[in-house]
Amino acid sequence: MLKQALEIIAQQFNLDPENLDRDLDFRDDLNADSIELFELFMSLEDELELEVDADDVENFRTIGDVIDYIEDLED
Repeated sequence: MLKQALEIIAQQFNLDPENLDRDLDFRDDLNADSIELFELFMSLEDELELEVDADDVENFRTIGDVIDYIEDLED
């Protein structure tokens, strides 16, 4: 599931999945605005069949935050 999540993130921001780093910040490094982040989380929910709590989305700053969140959901 994590590999698929990274592919979704890479696709959303036109990046190579191999170049993604846990420390990449959505806003500072990828210049994502709130609409792009909303679209990303909608894609993650749809593609991975997850339910992401809207309150949790506000805490996602980096790719690592998303990975940790998904890992927690898998447990």
